[in-house]
Amino acid sequence: MLDKDGLLSKELNVFRRNRHSLNGPAANDASGRELIERLAHEHYGLVFRFCARRIGAERAADAAQETFVTALRAVLNFRGESEAKTWLLGIAHNECRRVARRDKIAELAVEIDPEAVVQASAESRWIDRSVLIEALHGLSSEHREAVVMKEVDGLTYEEIGLILGVPAGTVKSRVHFGMMKLRESLRETMNEAGLSR
Repeated sequence: MLDKDGLLSKELNVFRRNRHSLNGPAANDASGRELIERLAHEHYGLVFRFCARRIGAERAADAAQETFVTALRAVLNFRGESEAKTWLLGIAHNECRRVARRDKIAELAVEIDPEAVVQASAESRWIDRSVLIEALHGLSSEHREAVVMKEVDGLTYEEIGLILGVPAGTVKSRVHFGMMKLRESLRETMNEAGLSR
């Protein structure tokens, strides 16, 4: 049984095939807009939070809106290799990068909502958010993005790979290395503060 995202992905594929088919019924622009409106209704909150964690809440609304505008323009490029959610987050990721370059801001420069952390370990309860954010910024952008997508956004390795355009194995490696570096950095911070066990 398909979930809502699976059904929307299937509809995106049907829409794309109908637009490209010489013999099939031609979908008009209104049907494309309707489909994107349903995608926005289903995924706007997710896209907004994804953008807010990368470029800040004050820029996230515009980035999220631009994501859906871009999706409408690019609906024929949806190849069905991912779920609709992953496709939209890929567009949002590119939009956040564009905004960060335009406004000369550091991506992931905002605080991470502790409620958004998917897998909180026992030791994470002892870590101050500002220390965690500082440690995150000590990672390369590739490792930081992979760790945040996995641990904060809750995406699978495959979804992250599709968004970033790299194999899932590369994502696993980046997350593993990033988490090792985070633990190392946080351990050093705890030792300096006299909090080591």
